[in-house]
Amino acid sequence: GPVRIRPPAAIPARTFALLALLAGGWARCGDPLTPATPAPPLGEWRLSWSDEFDGPAGSLPDASRWTFDVGGGGWGNNQLEYDTDRPENASLDGAGNLAITARAEAWGGRAYTSARVLTRGLFAQSRGRFEARIQLPVGRGIWPAFWLLGSDFGSSGWPACGEIDV
Repeated sequence: GPVRIRPPAAIPARTFALLALLAGGWARCGDPLTPATPAPPLGEWRLSWSDEFDGPAGSLPDASRWTFDVGGGGWGNNQLEYDTDRPENASLDGAGNLAITARAEAWGGRAYTSARVLTRGLFAQSRGRFEARIQLPVGRGIWPAFWLLGSDFGSSGWPACGEIDV
């Protein structure tokens, strides 16, 4: 379903600071849980970014909002799939949903294909509320995930950039 990202609303400052810390990826192993900048004044929610995945069935997600990690090196945890940027692995369903599909097929030296979609280089936000409607599959051997990494991932690497697993 749609992904919506909203900046802060009227929530207690203590809670906001923690949300700001987490959303910004400021947390580093062993660092104190304090944000780099003070929280903005509390106010009404204002939508700052969203994607309703509107478009014809079989089309790729909007390239101005999403990009792909392509490869099959295991991504640091020995994943068995090769992640592609093909519509067979990530495409709109024509009803406002993005379908990411794992397939049993040989590709790039791997026995399976899937997709990793991300906003790296296209959208980043240091604080606020990150919200998504996701239907995750259940089964042995699958590892669906939705997470946030610090926007300095390219220069700092992981885990120094911070990570939030949703």
